[in-house]
Amino acid sequence: MYTKMVVKMRAAYIFLIVTMLLINSFITTIEGDPGRLTSKFSLNPSSTIDDNGNIYIVWQGYNGDEGIYYKYYDISTSTWSSDIKVIDGNCEKPKILVDNGIYLAWRNITSNKVYLAKINIDGSFASQVIEVPHSEDTRNISMYKEEDELYFLLQKNDNIFYEKVNLSMIKWFDDRSIQNHSSNPVILYDDSLVHMLFTANVNGTNDIYYYPVHPWDVKTGYDSDGDGLYDSVERGWTNYTNTSYDDTDPSTTTDENNIDSDNDGLPDDIEKEIGIDLLNNTGFINITINGSQD
Repeated sequence: MYTKMVVKMRAAYIFLIVTMLLINSFITTIEGDPGRLTSKFSLNPSSTIDDNGNIYIVWQGYNGDEGIYYKYYDISTSTWSSDIKVIDGNCEKPKILVDNGIYLAWRNITSNKVYLAKINIDGSFASQVIEVPHSEDTRNISMYKEEDELYFLLQKNDNIFYEKVNLSMIKWFDDRSIQNHSSNPVILYDDSLVHMLFTANVNGTNDIYYYPVHPWDVKTGYDSDGDGLYDSVERGWTNYTNTSYDDTDPSTTTDENNIDSDNDGLPDDIEKEIGIDLLNNTGFINITINGSQD
Protein backbone atom coordinates (compact mmCIF):
# COMPACT_ATOMS: atom_id res chain seq x y z
CA MET A 1 0.00 0.00 0.00
CA TYR A 2 2.80 2.37 0.94
CA THR A 3 4.70 1.47 -2.21
CA LYS A 4 1.69 2.19 -4.43
CA MET A 5 1.20 5.59 -2.74
CA VAL A 6 4.85 6.48 -3.34
CA VAL A 7 4.56 5.53 -6.99
CA LYS A 8 1.43 7.67 -7.38
CA MET A 9 3.08 10.62 -5.63
CA ARG A 10 6.13 10.32 -7.85
CA ALA A 11 3.92 10.18 -10.95
CA ALA A 12 1.98 13.24 -9.80
CA TYR A 13 5.23 15.05 -9.05
CA ILE A 14 6.64 14.24 -12.50
CA PHE A 15 3.39 15.37 -14.13
CA LEU A 16 3.54 18.65 -12.18
CA ILE A 17 7.16 19.27 -13.21
CA VAL A 18 6.42 18.56 -16.89
CA THR A 19 3.36 20.81 -16.77
CA MET A 20 5.35 23.64 -15.22
CA LEU A 21 8.06 23.26 -17.83
CA LEU A 22 5.50 23.39 -20.62
CA ILE A 23 3.82 26.47 -19.13
CA ASN A 24 7.19 28.14 -18.68
CA SER A 25 8.09 27.33 -22.27
CA PHE A 26 4.79 28.78 -23.48
CA ILE A 27 5.21 31.94 -21.41
CA THR A 28 8.79 32.32 -22.65
CA THR A 29 7.56 32.06 -26.23
CA ILE A 30 4.93 34.73 -25.67
CA GLU A 31 7.19 37.06 -23.71
CA GLY A 32 10.13 36.59 -26.05
CA ASP A 33 10.51 38.11 -29.51
CA PRO A 34 10.51 35.12 -31.91
CA GLY A 35 8.49 36.87 -34.62
CA ARG A 36 10.76 39.84 -35.17
CA LEU A 37 11.82 39.97 -38.82
CA THR A 38 13.93 43.14 -39.01
CA SER A 39 17.11 44.08 -37.20
CA LYS A 40 17.00 47.86 -37.73
CA PHE A 41 14.47 50.68 -37.46
CA SER A 42 11.59 49.79 -39.78
CA LEU A 43 7.99 50.72 -40.60
CA ASN A 44 5.36 50.70 -43.39
CA PRO A 45 5.68 47.01 -44.38
CA SER A 46 4.10 45.54 -47.49
CA SER A 47 4.01 41.81 -48.21
CA THR A 48 2.75 39.25 -50.68
CA ILE A 49 2.85 35.50 -51.18
CA ASP A 50 3.29 33.44 -54.35
CA ASP A 51 1.47 30.29 -55.44
CA ASN A 52 4.12 28.08 -53.81
CA GLY A 53 3.82 29.71 -50.39
CA ASN A 54 6.98 31.83 -50.51
CA ILE A 55 6.53 35.15 -48.69
CA TYR A 56 8.01 38.48 -49.80
CA ILE A 57 8.15 41.61 -47.65
CA VAL A 58 9.44 45.16 -48.08
CA TRP A 59 9.59 48.02 -45.62
CA GLN A 60 10.88 51.51 -45.02
CA GLY A 61 13.95 52.18 -42.89
CA TYR A 62 14.33 55.32 -40.79
CA ASN A 63 16.36 57.00 -38.01
CA GLY A 64 19.71 56.51 -39.74
CA ASP A 65 18.65 53.40 -41.66
CA GLU A 66 16.81 55.23 -44.47
CA GLY A 67 16.04 53.25 -47.59
CA ILE A 68 13.80 50.43 -48.79
CA TYR A 69 14.55 46.95 -47.45
CA TYR A 70 13.43 43.50 -48.61
CA LYS A 71 13.51 39.90 -47.45
CA TYR A 72 11.76 36.68 -48.36
CA TYR A 73 10.69 33.40 -46.78
CA ASP A 74 11.74 30.23 -48.65
CA ILE A 75 9.03 27.62 -48.15
CA SER A 76 11.32 24.80 -49.31
CA THR A 77 13.83 25.43 -46.50
CA SER A 78 11.47 27.13 -43.99
CA THR A 79 13.97 29.97 -43.59
CA TRP A 80 13.99 33.75 -43.95
CA SER A 81 16.65 35.54 -45.94
CA SER A 82 18.72 38.29 -44.40
CA ASP A 83 17.56 41.91 -44.57
CA ILE A 84 18.46 43.25 -48.02
CA LYS A 85 18.68 46.96 -48.72
CA VAL A 86 17.41 47.45 -52.28
CA ILE A 87 16.95 51.23 -52.43
CA ASP A 88 19.17 53.91 -50.87
CA GLY A 89 17.96 57.31 -49.82
CA ASN A 90 15.06 58.93 -48.04
CA CYS A 91 12.21 56.72 -49.28
CA GLU A 92 8.84 55.57 -47.94
CA LYS A 93 5.58 53.68 -48.51
CA PRO A 94 6.94 50.68 -50.47
CA LYS A 95 4.58 48.18 -52.12
CA ILE A 96 5.44 44.73 -53.46
CA LEU A 97 3.64 42.22 -55.69
CA VAL A 98 4.56 38.92 -57.32
CA ASP A 99 3.30 38.01 -60.79
CA ASN A 100 5.86 36.41 -63.13
CA GLY A 101 8.46 38.39 -61.25
CA ILE A 102 8.79 40.56 -58.17
CA TYR A 103 7.71 44.19 -58.59
CA LEU A 104 8.48 46.97 -56.15
CA ALA A 105 7.11 50.53 -56.01
CA TRP A 106 8.08 53.26 -53.56
CA ARG A 107 8.06 57.00 -53.01
CA ASN A 108 11.30 58.95 -52.91
CA ILE A 109 10.76 61.74 -50.40
CA THR A 110 13.60 63.86 -51.78
CA SER A 111 12.38 63.88 -55.40
CA ASN A 112 8.70 63.73 -54.34
CA LYS A 113 8.00 61.04 -56.96
CA VAL A 114 7.05 57.36 -57.16
CA TYR A 115 9.33 54.78 -58.78
CA LEU A 116 8.88 51.21 -60.02
CA ALA A 117 11.35 48.36 -60.55
CA LYS A 118 11.43 44.61 -61.02
CA ILE A 119 13.81 42.78 -58.70
CA ASN A 120 15.25 39.28 -58.50
CA ILE A 121 14.63 37.08 -55.51
CA ASP A 122 18.01 38.06 -54.06
CA GLY A 123 17.02 41.75 -54.17
CA SER A 124 19.13 42.70 -57.17
CA PHE A 125 17.50 44.70 -59.96
CA ALA A 126 15.97 42.75 -62.84
CA SER A 127 14.96 45.93 -64.70
CA GLN A 128 15.69 49.60 -64.88
CA VAL A 129 14.14 51.88 -62.28
CA ILE A 130 11.12 53.59 -63.85
CA GLU A 131 9.69 56.91 -62.73
CA VAL A 132 5.89 56.89 -62.49
CA PRO A 133 4.66 59.97 -64.43
CA HIS A 134 2.55 62.58 -62.66
CA SER A 135 3.35 61.00 -59.28
CA GLU A 136 4.37 64.14 -57.44
CA ASP A 137 2.90 64.53 -53.94
CA THR A 138 1.87 60.87 -53.75
CA ARG A 139 1.05 59.81 -50.20
CA ASN A 140 -0.22 56.24 -50.65
CA ILE A 141 0.23 53.58 -53.33
CA SER A 142 -1.78 50.51 -54.30
CA MET A 143 -1.02 48.40 -57.38
CA TYR A 144 -1.70 45.14 -59.19
CA LYS A 145 -0.41 43.45 -62.35
CA GLU A 146 -2.20 41.57 -65.11
CA GLU A 147 -0.12 40.06 -67.91
CA ASP A 148 2.12 42.86 -69.26
CA GLU A 149 0.28 45.76 -67.66
CA LEU A 150 0.66 47.13 -64.16
CA TYR A 151 -2.07 49.27 -62.63
CA PHE A 152 -1.71 51.92 -59.93
CA LEU A 153 -4.15 53.62 -57.63
CA LEU A 154 -2.37 56.63 -56.13
CA GLN A 155 -3.35 59.10 -53.46
CA LYS A 156 -1.87 62.40 -54.61
CA ASN A 157 -2.40 65.02 -51.93
CA ASP A 158 -6.08 64.40 -51.11
CA ASN A 159 -7.18 62.95 -54.46
CA ILE A 160 -7.23 59.42 -55.91
CA PHE A 161 -5.75 58.81 -59.38
CA TYR A 162 -5.68 55.69 -61.56
CA GLU A 163 -2.72 55.02 -63.84
CA LYS A 164 -1.18 52.11 -65.75
CA VAL A 165 1.91 51.09 -67.69
CA ASN A 166 2.55 48.47 -70.36
CA LEU A 167 5.71 46.82 -69.06
CA SER A 168 6.80 45.19 -72.32
CA MET A 169 6.89 48.57 -74.11
CA ILE A 170 7.32 50.83 -71.05
CA LYS A 171 4.32 52.73 -72.41
CA TRP A 172 2.45 54.86 -69.88
CA PHE A 173 -1.23 55.67 -70.14
CA ASP A 174 -2.50 59.07 -69.02
CA ASP A 175 -3.53 59.22 -65.40
CA ARG A 176 -7.20 59.52 -64.54
CA SER A 177 -8.72 61.37 -61.59
CA ILE A 178 -11.10 59.09 -59.69
CA GLN A 179 -12.21 61.01 -56.60
CA ASN A 180 -11.42 64.28 -54.83
CA HIS A 181 -11.00 64.60 -51.05
CA SER A 182 -10.03 60.95 -50.76
CA SER A 183 -7.32 58.71 -49.30
CA ASN A 184 -6.23 55.13 -48.49
CA PRO A 185 -6.58 53.62 -52.00
CA VAL A 186 -6.91 49.87 -52.57
CA ILE A 187 -7.01 48.32 -56.04
CA LEU A 188 -8.04 44.70 -56.81
CA TYR A 189 -8.63 42.71 -59.99
CA ASP A 190 -10.75 39.63 -60.79
CA ASP A 191 -10.13 38.88 -64.49
CA SER A 192 -12.87 41.22 -65.72
CA LEU A 193 -13.04 44.37 -63.61
CA VAL A 194 -10.78 46.60 -61.60
CA HIS A 195 -12.22 47.12 -58.14
CA MET A 196 -11.24 50.41 -56.49
CA LEU A 197 -11.88 51.18 -52.84
CA PHE A 198 -10.95 54.32 -50.96
CA THR A 199 -11.94 56.66 -48.17
CA ALA A 200 -13.66 59.84 -49.37
CA ASN A 201 -15.14 62.88 -47.69
CA VAL A 202 -18.13 63.70 -49.89
CA ASN A 203 -20.80 64.89 -47.49
CA GLY A 204 -18.66 66.12 -44.62
CA THR A 205 -17.91 62.66 -43.23
CA ASN A 206 -15.34 60.03 -44.16
CA ASP A 207 -16.88 56.95 -45.76
CA ILE A 208 -15.64 53.99 -47.79
CA TYR A 209 -16.42 54.14 -51.51
CA TYR A 210 -16.33 51.41 -54.14
CA TYR A 211 -15.77 52.02 -57.85
CA PRO A 212 -15.64 49.18 -60.43
CA VAL A 213 -14.14 49.91 -63.84
CA HIS A 214 -12.78 47.96 -66.77
CA PRO A 215 -8.96 47.78 -66.75
CA TRP A 216 -8.71 49.56 -70.09
CA ASP A 217 -11.13 52.30 -69.14
CA VAL A 218 -8.59 55.06 -68.65
CA LYS A 219 -8.32 58.34 -70.53
CA THR A 220 -5.30 58.07 -72.79
CA GLY A 221 -3.78 59.10 -76.08
CA TYR A 222 -2.74 55.47 -76.66
CA ASP A 223 -4.07 53.70 -79.78
CA SER A 224 -3.51 49.99 -79.15
CA ASP A 225 -4.87 48.65 -82.43
CA GLY A 226 -3.69 51.49 -84.69
CA ASP A 227 -7.13 52.24 -86.11
CA GLY A 228 -7.00 55.99 -85.50
CA LEU A 229 -9.27 55.84 -82.46
CA TYR A 230 -7.73 56.34 -79.03
CA ASP A 231 -8.42 53.61 -76.51
CA SER A 232 -10.24 56.18 -74.39
CA VAL A 233 -12.64 56.70 -77.30
CA GLU A 234 -13.11 53.02 -78.03
CA ARG A 235 -13.43 52.45 -74.28
CA GLY A 236 -11.49 49.23 -74.71
CA TRP A 237 -13.65 46.37 -73.46
CA THR A 238 -12.50 44.04 -76.23
CA ASN A 239 -12.65 46.23 -79.31
CA TYR A 240 -9.52 48.21 -78.54
CA THR A 241 -7.51 45.36 -80.10
CA ASN A 242 -9.67 45.03 -83.23
CA THR A 243 -9.63 47.55 -86.08
CA SER A 244 -13.00 46.45 -87.52
CA TYR A 245 -15.38 48.04 -85.03
CA ASP A 246 -15.86 50.72 -82.42
CA ASP A 247 -17.12 49.87 -78.94
CA THR A 248 -19.73 52.61 -78.98
CA ASP A 249 -21.22 51.63 -82.35
CA PRO A 250 -23.55 48.59 -82.04
CA SER A 251 -23.83 48.32 -85.84
CA THR A 252 -20.24 47.06 -86.04
CA THR A 253 -20.92 43.87 -84.07
CA THR A 254 -23.87 41.74 -82.98
CA ASP A 255 -22.09 40.35 -79.95
CA GLU A 256 -23.29 41.99 -76.73
CA ASN A 257 -19.90 41.27 -75.22
CA ASN A 258 -18.48 43.85 -77.64
CA ILE A 259 -21.16 46.55 -77.40
CA ASP A 260 -20.90 49.50 -75.03
CA SER A 261 -23.90 51.47 -76.25
CA ASP A 262 -23.76 54.12 -73.52
CA ASN A 263 -19.97 54.56 -73.73
CA ASP A 264 -19.32 54.05 -70.01
CA GLY A 265 -16.59 51.41 -70.24
CA LEU A 266 -18.79 48.41 -69.39
CA PRO A 267 -20.27 46.19 -72.15
CA ASP A 268 -24.04 45.99 -72.22
CA ASP A 269 -24.19 42.32 -71.23
CA ILE A 270 -22.06 42.90 -68.12
CA GLU A 271 -24.26 45.83 -67.09
CA LYS A 272 -27.31 43.56 -67.33
CA GLU A 273 -25.60 40.78 -65.39
CA ILE A 274 -24.27 42.77 -62.44
CA GLY A 275 -26.76 45.66 -62.49
CA ILE A 276 -24.15 48.40 -62.52
CA ASP A 277 -24.17 51.26 -64.98
CA LEU A 278 -21.30 53.73 -65.04
CA LEU A 279 -22.81 57.00 -66.20
CA ASN A 280 -20.94 58.51 -69.13
CA ASN A 281 -17.55 58.60 -67.50
CA THR A 282 -18.62 61.01 -64.77
CA GLY A 283 -17.09 58.92 -62.03
CA PHE A 284 -20.44 58.34 -60.33
CA ILE A 285 -22.03 54.92 -60.06
CA ASN A 286 -25.67 54.19 -60.69
CA ILE A 287 -26.44 50.88 -58.99
CA THR A 288 -29.73 49.19 -59.82
CA ILE A 289 -30.72 46.24 -57.65
CA ASN A 290 -34.13 44.58 -58.06
CA GLY A 291 -35.45 47.61 -59.87
CA SER A 292 -34.38 50.19 -57.27
CA GLN A 293 -31.59 52.72 -57.62
CA ASP A 294 -29.15 53.97 -55.02
